[in-house]
Amino acid sequence: MAISNVLHTVWHLIFFRALDEVFADYPGTAFQVRLWNGTTWSRTSNPKFTVILNTPEALRRLFVHPSEVGIGEAYIAGFVDVEGDMQAAFELGDYLLCGTRACRISQLLLTVLGKMPYREEAGSNLQHHPLHGTIHSKSRDSQAIRYHYDLPPDFFALWLDRRMIYSCAYFADGNHADLDAAQNSKLHYISKQLRLRPGERLLDIGCGWGGFIVHAAAEYGVQAHGVTLSLRQAEVARKRSMMRALTANAGLNCVTTEISNQTVSWTRSSVLPLHGDSGMPLIRADWYR
Repeated sequence: MAISNVLHTVWHLIFFRALDEVFADYPGTAFQVRLWNGTTWSRTSNPKFTVILNTPEALRRLFVHPSEVGIGEAYIAGFVDVEGDMQAAFELGDYLLCGTRACRISQLLLTVLGKMPYREEAGSNLQHHPLHGTIHSKSRDSQAIRYHYDLPPDFFALWLDRRMIYSCAYFADGNHADLDAAQNSKLHYISKQLRLRPGERLLDIGCGWGGFIVHAAAEYGVQAHGVTLSLRQAEVARKRSMMRALTANAGLNCVTTEISNQTVSWTRSSVLPLHGDSGMPLIRADWYR
């Protein structure tokens, strides 16, 4: 029992030393860390949120070669939890990922954390879909896209807007509480940036469930064509264009051949990533004359 207590004390000294080194100059919102045994580490008397480390290996996952996927999986698996201001906690995650950790934590301590007890089975409930083929080949990307998106649309409808747009919304004045209104503002913003005119041909690469092409065809009178690798997304987009009686102006193609093989010339093209600068989606607008 005495040896166990000594080891317990040593490990806690290591954990607290790691936290001291990593967060010594953290400039963000005040927070605290609560370990799996209830012990609390903090540099403030008024924390805005609490990071809960439910297992010892949580420190290893956060500090030894952290990544967005690793931190996300640690949260999903229950190694890490957050109480309080979640947005501020995201800022803390960015701090861990920006390279600051590598500068702050000593190599000796990093080595010790890397050798600490690790339960591989703790994350066994997380499923990783095996992908085959060359990275970023059309075949491999199709596997990834269809694994992620070829789920019942009702699942995505639970947390997306009514158009099921899978990119950031535009909260113009910072006070919008309505996601549908913010996404509608984003679609109008994009359309104006593209300077859409009636009769022009729009190619939307990665069109999702067709929100933008249906909007562009209905509101701006363009001939919109969407491209997706997801069969489920293509089905939804086609139904929506038919419901809006836009079959002549809004088309959908679930790509099985390269776009460059098509003979149609496009007046505008758009690619809308999942994130943007200052809350606005990144837009690529090209002329194809």
